[in-house]
Amino acid sequence: MSRLRVAVALALLSSAAAAAAADCEGNACRFVTVEWDQGSRRFRARNSHLNRAIKLETTSGGVRTALIVGPKSSGLVPLAAFDRPYRANFAK
Repeated sequence: MSRLRVAVALALLSSAAAAAAADCEGNACRFVTVEWDQGSRRFRARNSHLNRAIKLETTSGGVRTALIVGPKSSGLVPLAAFDRPYRANFAK
């Protein structure tokens, strides 16, 4: 892959990261931010709630994943790209 294609792909992913936070469904959306992590080349989910864990669910091409993010912590989303919307609900 050429350097130009890589640069374009990274720019698209960065713009997708900004849109990702607006594409949330569920009861914990206001406590979750999803940003592109350049170092890992995946999305990072951050939970800002003080004492409740959040379950983040994503889908890509029929593959479903879930990530539990503890209070005031973050975790890497298992998929490098995912369909919108994603779901964020308080973990039980």
